[in-house]
Amino acid sequence: MILRLLRWAPLGVLVGTVGACEGEARKPICPADVPAYGGECFPVREVRVNSVGYGATRSKGAVAYRAGAYDLKTAEGDAVLTGHTGEPVVSADTGETLYPIDFSDFREPGTYYLELESGERSPEFEVGERALEHAFSTTMLGLYGLRCGEEIDIAWETSGGADYTFSHEACHLAPASLELLDSGTKDDTGGWHDAGDYGKYTVNGAFAVAFLLKAFEHFPARAEGLQLAIPERGGAMPDLLDEAKVELEWLLKVQRPNGAFAHKVTAKSFEANILPENDGSARFFSPIGTAATGSAGAVLALAARLYQDFDPAFAEQCLEAAEHAAEYLEAHPELETPDLAQFSTGAYLAQDGDSDERLWLMSELFEVTGETKYLQAFEKSLREATVAKEQEPRVQAYFDWYGTTNLAYDTYLRSQKPGRDPQLRDAVAEAFVSAAAAVVEHSVADPYGRGSSNYSWGSNGAVARLVLTLAGAYFVEPKSAYLDAAGAQLDYLFGRNPFGRSFLTGVGYAPASAPHHRPSVADSIIPPWPGLLVGGPHAGGSTPPVSEPALKWQDDKDDYNHNEIAINWNTALAYALVFTLGAETGGAACPELGAGGACGDTSEPEMGGDAGSSGDAGAAGASQEQK
Repeated sequence: MILRLLRWAPLGVLVGTVGACEGEARKPICPADVPAYGGECFPVREVRVNSVGYGATRSKGAVAYRAGAYDLKTAEGDAVLTGHTGEPVVSADTGETLYPIDFSDFREPGTYYLELESGERSPEFEVGERALEHAFSTTMLGLYGLRCGEEIDIAWETSGGADYTFSHEACHLAPASLELLDSGTKDDTGGWHDAGDYGKYTVNGAFAVAFLLKAFEHFPARAEGLQLAIPERGGAMPDLLDEAKVELEWLLKVQRPNGAFAHKVTAKSFEANILPENDGSARFFSPIGTAATGSAGAVLALAARLYQDFDPAFAEQCLEAAEHAAEYLEAHPELETPDLAQFSTGAYLAQDGDSDERLWLMSELFEVTGETKYLQAFEKSLREATVAKEQEPRVQAYFDWYGTTNLAYDTYLRSQKPGRDPQLRDAVAEAFVSAAAAVVEHSVADPYGRGSSNYSWGSNGAVARLVLTLAGAYFVEPKSAYLDAAGAQLDYLFGRNPFGRSFLTGVGYAPASAPHHRPSVADSIIPPWPGLLVGGPHAGGSTPPVSEPALKWQDDKDDYNHNEIAINWNTALAYALVFTLGAETGGAACPELGAGGACGDTSEPEMGGDAGSSGDAGAAGASQEQK
């Protein structure tokens, strides 16, 4: 089956191509230092925008590199809004002096661009939800392309008229060795390739798929209607759950008879830059680990309640596996770290032990079963980690696979089951509000709208993941500032950033074109596989030679520090897009919290001035007049 997804969003200007026959790889001829993608060239734009699009009802911010009047123009060149850039703002992360543009009051759907009086202009972008829906479907297409053990075919058409088919044959079909556990072999087909390599990792796989499941659980009205270009499309099960099931079924295969989970299944070293069907490396189940067991058990418990209405037998299988994992952890209260000495592939070993994974498992098992033993275990662990140390629960807004406490807190916060300690529940709610307020404050102050000054490996995934914290706070108190900050994180990822480029392959202006992703390197097609979020800037690595972490990114297939792809970054972006789409169309769930919540209160956070108010899209205001 060939799955076709048309690329309709505006790109750049076609300057010239080599290899112009339909279906062949097309190599653009562009000026030096001008990014290229799919037969098109992208001159650097001095006005930085979300080059995918803005929700009609949300804040809309951009930045320019010089002050002056501007026009918002239709794709045909008709001015519909005029204004002036705001006061200059120096970026704390980059040192650049930037001039904010705020056109939040404009809500008419369509295709537009911003043009300064000096002639500089932005890329074209959409106003309305259509562009965000396309970004979501392409992000999910990226996950589909990472499926292991089956034939993949994706037909992709760019706005420049180039057609591509991205494909690989069924791969990694041979059973993996169990020699590091006992003896023999075992089937481990399925799941997603984790990142730029072909390994499959339990800790990150469980963490990644949780964001798809939480997107569905938090915003069911919106998530159920989102159709994906996957083979299962049109079936009885919502497409989002179909794709998540691919990874969940693989997780079930790596559980051992005693209830524990193997930490990973990979070759002993990373593969060459070859297509997955050409990878003949022997693969091995690693030893088990308690962190992997906690994470896998937790996400399977989460799955058990979501699949009950669509596939009861699968839901029951997930629940049994989760309860078996809990039994193993109860019998083994000490941290068990797998011996990975024989592997040079990814480790996914956190430095903080396994307490957060155990906490997450207890929260999910309580939510699916209602059994008080799980609630008591969760609240006992929470008290020991916080109250006993005279600390309040804390939500880390910027987090990754090594910190599942946020996922545990999120489930506990949203639970409608009786029995929770009201003081603990309220403390967790306040932790989300406090963390989200910091994200809002930083996003408003930063001219690029980024909600954090942290830059680590996979920083783009962490930026998308900030939205989970904002969504948690929105559940407690549905304030528009949280929605605007969520949209600003998408703005950053899709082009309102120091590079003026989209970090998602195939989407937006000058999208990342050389990800560290083996199929993109190994096939004969010039553009990369679509729908892959690259890692983004951080301080690691020796190149590019800049000192500011916020500027340390390059679009280079060999730079795994900054340009690798990974499933936990894609699923975080998918969550952020579903939340934004749900808010745009009124689909964001907001049930009553009871004594601990304030659902229905639409007042703004008390942060001083207009910080956080809808329509404040940047660090300084800008005058405007609609035409």
